[in-house]
Order: sequence, then structure tokens, then C-alpha cells
Amino acid sequence: MNAEVPKMKLVTIAAVSERIKLGGSLSRVGIRELVQNGQLVCVAPHSKMAVYARKETEGGSTNKK
Repeated sequence: MNAEVPKMKLVTIAAVSERIKLGGSLSRVGIRELVQNGQLVCVAPHSKMAVYARKETEGGSTNKK
């Protein structure tokens, strides 16, 4: 979970449980741990469904031309 979820652009409980084949409660615990570690940030908090995204680097995007 630590390797795959932070690479996702949009992270929800449903997306994590579908991709990693976990239950919703385990997905919630894993997402909460990644937020505490600073790998994810909550972009749309809501009581029914929270939306998370990966944390951006200080320089913005990492694409160089």
C-alpha cells in the first residue's frame, strides 16, 4: 500500500479498496496513515466521502522539457 497508493492521482476509499483488494475499513486506516506520514493530502473533506491526492513537490511538477 505504501508503494502503490501515493502514486495515484486521485485517492478515495473506494479506489484503494478496488485496486488493492482490501475492505473499506482497512483502506480508511491505510489512507489515514499515509496522511499522517505526509504522503497524501486531503483535498475535499466530507463526512461521507473524502478525496485525497498525492502531495506535490516543492518545485511543482517534476516534468522537465
